[in-house]
Amino acid sequence: MFQVDQANEKNVQSKITEMDKQLVAKNWDRIVKSRQKGEFVNVYIKQDSNKKIAGLVVMVLENRGEAAFINIVGNIDLEQIGQLGHKFNIPSLGDIDKK
Repeated sequence: MFQVDQANEKNVQSKITEMDKQLVAKNWDRIVKSRQKGEFVNVYIKQDSNKKIAGLVVMVLENRGEAAFINIVGNIDLEQIGQLGHKFNIPSLGDIDKK
């Protein structure tokens, strides 16, 4: 997590939008897109040729002035990621294990 002030909030939002376009263009699947009261959460997965999850990207911008960008590479168990979301109180990430 890092702090985002009002001076650079629009720049961070722009980067999130740009990264969203790049990930979708490279065939990443957006599995969560949440926009609530100034909070942005995007979660993407990349599947390998065997349909196993080989990558996960999470982008969060909270209205409290915090942002997080997470990239995990390797074999991923979404249920475990959902449990981490609950543990670290990451909006929407905790709901992944329910889908």
